[in-house]
Amino acid sequence: MVTDDVSLPSDLIVLARGQAGYVSTAQVSGCRISDRRFRQLVHAGRLVRVMRGVYDTGVLSRDLRERHPYDRERRRSVRRALVAYANGAAVGAGALALHGVRGLPRVITVEVAMRGGGYAQPRGDIRVRQIDLRGNTVRIEGAPVARLPVAFVQALDTLDRESWVACANDALRRGLTTGVELADALHAGRARRGVARRRHWFGLTNKLLESPLETRAWLALWDADIVPDELQRDIHAPDGRFLGRADMAWYLGRGRWLLVEIDGSEHHSSTSQLAADAVRQNGVLNQLRYRLLRYRAPQLFPPDGFVAEIEAVLREEAWTSGRQVPGPTSVITST
Repeated sequence: MVTDDVSLPSDLIVLARGQAGYVSTAQVSGCRISDRRFRQLVHAGRLVRVMRGVYDTGVLSRDLRERHPYDRERRRSVRRALVAYANGAAVGAGALALHGVRGLPRVITVEVAMRGGGYAQPRGDIRVRQIDLRGNTVRIEGAPVARLPVAFVQALDTLDRESWVACANDALRRGLTTGVELADALHAGRARRGVARRRHWFGLTNKLLESPLETRAWLALWDADIVPDELQRDIHAPDGRFLGRADMAWYLGRGRWLLVEIDGSEHHSSTSQLAADAVRQNGVLNQLRYRLLRYRAPQLFPPDGFVAEIEAVLREEAWTSGRQVPGPTSVITST
């Protein structure tokens, strides 16, 4: 008995792989698939309708399959929107996701802007923004995406302070954009919704903060008016041996320091890294002029506890902000 073929045509597979698994009804028709074959593919589960005019094939590129699940789903949600709106471009947090910026929340608001700033009816959870992007788009893996500095301005409306600052820190640290480019984009977009109330977040950025978790901790300390005297402070033994780098450091006077380590999954979670951290910490613990506190992610949610602990140490040590800080080779000195 001859059975119906429910395999996907190769040209449709190529399209889907480049669009995070999604294809539009128009693209299916363009692959010369008859209505009968189309119904067979849907019935067999090879094409799964996710919204009007958009189908999921389940075909993903190797790069997308190997990404962190949260990143993969964010990217898929943005590519789904671009399939739904063939004349649209990714803006805001979705554009940040396609630019590869780290620090986004697990779920983002997906937004598109139509060519020329035109209007279109929203579909599902996709927001359509009337923004004229002429001269402000780039193509990423074939998709039109708002330029990164412009996307940061657009994302002010949908991201919370912590996520926006974490993303900006990541982009600045990795050289994806510059402080001048961000400042210029914020100035140009100052009249847009939400920008006036939140543009001061740019003043909270610091590219020395190496992870979203460090940004979360720093913002909590900023709110409490006890920001560290230094970030990423090199630590040396009295004989000059390099012992490591403290994420945050407060100078307590008389050669003494409070050092804080934020152990996030990106930098401290592997067995080898934990072993190296233990060796480093033991080396530091053999010194006499420091206090060391370490925090993992659960201890920062909510931040009240770790902030109170740091505040208590700083009060006990009579720390004051603005004290002159010794040079980088004298973090820990001999007694």
